[in-house]
Amino acid sequence: MRTCFLLLLALAACGDNADTPQAVAPEELANQIEAIHEARPEKAPQRLAYLREADLSSELRALPGCRFEQGGQILLIVNAAVAVARVDNERVPLAVSGPVGPTGGFFTAHRITLSVGRTTPPPAGTPSAGAAWPAQVTLAGKPEVPPERHEGTWLCTVNPAPGG
Repeated sequence: MRTCFLLLLALAACGDNADTPQAVAPEELANQIEAIHEARPEKAPQRLAYLREADLSSELRALPGCRFEQGGQILLIVNAAVAVARVDNERVPLAVSGPVGPTGGFFTAHRITLSVGRTTPPPAGTPSAGAAWPAQVTLAGKPEVPPERHEGTWLCTVNPAPGG
């Protein structure tokens, strides 16, 4: 009786169970992993990053100007003396390459262009200067890399003209 029970137990263990995963050949497993990896394209790392405290020199803090922020963090800061952004993990001084004011600005460096523009017009009768407005900054300049866009806030204060 005991032998019969052991024989039935052994036969039950050898049965085909559809719920049990089947072993996959190493080549097939490698092909499945590669297919999953190719199906999910990697997101390119962002080139434009938040400025760090060390990036904000006394020169930048001395004069009011303009800044582009996202979530309370500064991505671009501009004043009468200099414009600075953090691109490709480096602090980059930028040349002002067009008018800068409450509606936006254009800045350049070697293989870098930054364009800022408000995305909504101010309501009639609202002063533009000194108010923060929804805006977009576009980073471009490397032909092999698609332009990068960030939504945020553009704020410009007015520097009084000498004697004014």
